[in-house]
Amino acid sequence: MNRSLRLAAPTAALAALAAPAGVHAQTPATLTSQLPCIRFVDTSEKTLPLQGAGFAANALVSIAADGAAFDSIQADAAGSFQGAVLAPPLGPDTNRKSVSITADDGQGHIAGPLTLPEVKLGVDLPRHATPRKRVLFRAYGFAPGETIYLHIRRNHKTLGRFSLGKGDSPCGVARKRMRAMPLRHYSVGTYEYWFGNTERYDRSKEIGYQISITVRSRAAAAASSRAGLELVG
Repeated sequence: MNRSLRLAAPTAALAALAAPAGVHAQTPATLTSQLPCIRFVDTSEKTLPLQGAGFAANALVSIAADGAAFDSIQADAAGSFQGAVLAPPLGPDTNRKSVSITADDGQGHIAGPLTLPEVKLGVDLPRHATPRKRVLFRAYGFAPGETIYLHIRRNHKTLGRFSLGKGDSPCGVARKRMRAMPLRHYSVGTYEYWFGNTERYDRSKEIGYQISITVRSRAAAAASSRAGLELVG
């Protein structure tokens, strides 16, 4: 009995020594984002910074959202990468959603899913409204914790500045209900609505929309007319 115990001990010890090597060989690939929220600007801007490790050396790693590949990034000789990729495309009527990001080198190394919120940089405006009607402005993708301003301009002049409040965390979203045309005095014509985090108008740091104020008759036979605000671009 004692002899069999002495013979069994070395076998157990060899198994214990072999275990760490096997675990090390199966270390999974990893994927992390340097931002807590994805900001989609357009299909050409790389706004999603990612960091990965554990992939095949020098492999071209495919990046996918909800199973659909949308960009790729090159791993280095150590199987790691760090850099920005394109943001997953959002539909024309989608301003905010949650996406699951994965990375796959095609050689058996897959990381993720990494679930992140995504927003489309911009402001959801009413398509049609009378100028004095109170409507909801929804802003997405601006700097979290900073005030989002609306600058109204016409003929290269700023006619008014209005606050939409501070962008929330992590996606810089703000909502405010106010008149579709906040200016006290306005006339028929085209105005520019510029949105950004700068107190003073700075076209290089803002996004803009054109607003047309028109006069439309209620009916062909009606003698009266009303002013209407229409988003044209």
